[in-house]
Amino acid sequence: MKTIRRNIDVIPETVDFATYKIIAAPGLKLVSEKTAKKLELFVENGGILILNKECGIKDTLSRFGSKLPPGLFQEMAGIKIPATSSKSSMSGNLIMGQDNQMKNQTFGLNFPGLKTVFQPLTLIEQIELKGAEALAFVSGSGLEGKPVVTLNKWENGYVVYVGSDYGDIGFYEAWAEILISKFAIQPILNVPKGVDVLSRFKGNKEFIFLLNYTSQPREINYTRRNG
Repeated sequence: MKTIRRNIDVIPETVDFATYKIIAAPGLKLVSEKTAKKLELFVENGGILILNKECGIKDTLSRFGSKLPPGLFQEMAGIKIPATSSKSSMSGNLIMGQDNQMKNQTFGLNFPGLKTVFQPLTLIEQIELKGAEALAFVSGSGLEGKPVVTLNKWENGYVVYVGSDYGDIGFYEAWAEILISKFAIQPILNVPKGVDVLSRFKGNKEFIFLLNYTSQPREINYTRRNG
């Protein structure tokens, strides 16, 4: 596989997806068939698509589709979601009614090999695997061992699905590390925790930007790459 360097652009759905290797499309609850098909072609041609909870369940006029979540992405994600469970019984299940609210239960999520149990902000989707593999699992009575983060091979690419939401950045770092290892995603520079790196090109020149999000100075050993 061609080496993937970590760099982030924020793009509209109208751009050419073929110039990217990974696309993260969070909050895609409302989506047109045109955009869903464009993302499907992106994956078929070898791209890696990252989706999250409640995606693809409505069209752009906020009308529910005929398929269970993740709707238009169900087949390519290799999963089906017949129900959701809220963190508490305070909010109703907007998709399947209130039968599966698991009242007075505490849910968490864990990754194999990690001791940390992450707590969801609002809900956990009850994912059924239809070809995908599970990367992380629910911990908690009633849903113990159910998948929450999945990975599915589709044509020449992959779809990652995250069926919950979390306020702990450690959760996102945990599954990102799995993808970094699996797809050999290389950093632009090796930097300490809390420092972001991005690059931009002008002609044949590359400009490196380092952003320190911590309150302390950080030392970085910079080695210029050939070219």
